[in-house]
Amino acid sequence: MRNVFAADRQKSQRGVSFEGLLSRSATRIEVIVTFLAVLELVKLHEIEVVQDATFGEIHLLPSTNPVASDQ
Repeated sequence: MRNVFAADRQKSQRGVSFEGLLSRSATRIEVIVTFLAVLELVKLHEIEVVQDATFGEIHLLPSTNPVASDQ
C-alpha cells in the first residue's frame, strides 16, 4: 500500500483520489486491506484526507506536518 501511494505521490503532489486508489483493487479483500492501510497512514500522520463537499470526491494528500515516529 505504501508503495502504491508513494509512487502516486511522486507523480503528483496533489495526491490521489480515494476512488482511484480503490479502483486498482480487484477483490473485496483488497478493498478492505486498502481501506485499513489508508486509515493507518492517517493515524501515522503520513497522509491527510480532504473532501470539499458532502458526498464529494475524497482526496488523499501527502501530510503537510508529518510526525516523527520512534518506530
